[in-house]
Amino acid sequence: MKSAKVRTEDVAAEARSILSCPAQIGVTIDGVLARFIDGAHIAAREDGRPTFACHPDDPLVDAARCGSAAVLTVRSGVTGGWSEEATVIVTGRLLPSGRFECDCCDAVREQVDVDPATVVLCVPDGDGHQTRIQVPLDAFHDPAHGLNRGYLQQSTTHLNMCHQRELRLAVGALAQLHLADIAGVTLSDLHPDGVVIGWVTLDGAHRRELRFSRAARTVTELGELLRFHLHHGLC
Repeated sequence: MKSAKVRTEDVAAEARSILSCPAQIGVTIDGVLARFIDGAHIAAREDGRPTFACHPDDPLVDAARCGSAAVLTVRSGVTGGWSEEATVIVTGRLLPSGRFECDCCDAVREQVDVDPATVVLCVPDGDGHQTRIQVPLDAFHDPAHGLNRGYLQQSTTHLNMCHQRELRLAVGALAQLHLADIAGVTLSDLHPDGVVIGWVTLDGAHRRELRFSRAARTVTELGELLRFHLHHGLC
């Protein structure tokens, strides 16, 4: 793949997708490899800035308070597409961005952001080498990339793994079924204007496409639409 053949907005969208749905993150702080972090512990803000949800005593919190330089090497967890085996490298400074209580477990977390100075997308070229593509920061920060396919994939995985009860209640109301008759529910093909919902009963597998009342334009709007059309307890 040659970078000249790839549109800037496509490169930015792929970089944002990988940061929203990483498989693994390596963190180097002030030139020293700190550790590898599971993809579940990083997210991306709507402007693309990587953000970590840390325990208060995490060394990343102290590093952020010092404004330490950091390099993130993020391996893609996004399935399908030309960047499935790609890596994103983000350089910048760590910044503390507040404390919050996790919606899912009520634990207190410190939020640490990375303020990007450079973003590079590294894509295998099929010959054992990588093509390195510089991602312009203005394109990278474009809010239009907030609902990227990596975010939609990660959100689907989270809903299916962590919200089975709420999804079963939603299907019960949607299909007029008793909760005990629903063996399991799976969401798929989540997109800004709808989602496919499947469930299993004694009668077999069922599937229905649910169209939202309007298309979501932001991550916040997508969450609101999922709660409105499925269940208020979804996060």
